[in-house]
Amino acid sequence: MTLRILASLFVLAVAMPATGEEQMWYAQAVSQGPTGVSSTYFWSRGSSLRALTIVQGRPILTMVHRDWYYVVDELSGKGLAIQRGNQALREDAEGMRPFAQEATLIVDQGAEKVRTETIQGQRVDVWRLSNDQARREVWTAVDRPDIPIKVAIYDRGTTEQRTIQYVDWSWTLRIPERFFRPDARIVLERLSYKEYLRETTNATASLPVLYASLLHGRARADE
Repeated sequence: MTLRILASLFVLAVAMPATGEEQMWYAQAVSQGPTGVSSTYFWSRGSSLRALTIVQGRPILTMVHRDWYYVVDELSGKGLAIQRGNQALREDAEGMRPFAQEATLIVDQGAEKVRTETIQGQRVDVWRLSNDQARREVWTAVDRPDIPIKVAIYDRGTTEQRTIQYVDWSWTLRIPERFFRPDARIVLERLSYKEYLRETTNATASLPVLYASLLHGRARADE
């Protein structure tokens, strides 16, 4: 773990939001797996999300705000606006951060704390959840178990591993609501949720839905 990560965690420990305010978050995630390396910048305000993902130089912008899920190819200036499913809208009320939920979810699903390490003077817990299909591990700071620092997922069937490293955590930014809506110059194709489900193959061929749980819900229900 780098000193940069530790410094970011220290900021989190002392910069608590005022009671009743919408929590605002920023973090960068660097992912590495079988398909290569990608970098994502996340911002959120309450249940609203803005995520800029760079894959092989291609910037894909995802925004989630109220009833709408947007995905934009910034190079072409074109995008999709998809109405979110009812399950996803219901889950907004739970108040979970709309990205980097790995630490909370793995504990809720029955993960065990397998060890505590000291890295660069920082106490870190390692949580593990295993089954026949995969082994998942999440590293969290002892004093902030809701903040993932590193995630590792090992697929037993393919023997492939994917890792995510979260850096530059902050919630001191003040992010305006307009930041979670697309630029008016973007050409958007609008689809209802049912239309999107019918046209999934064509709709996702050029514009990928990268954070599907925010469109469908973590526990997808028949709509």
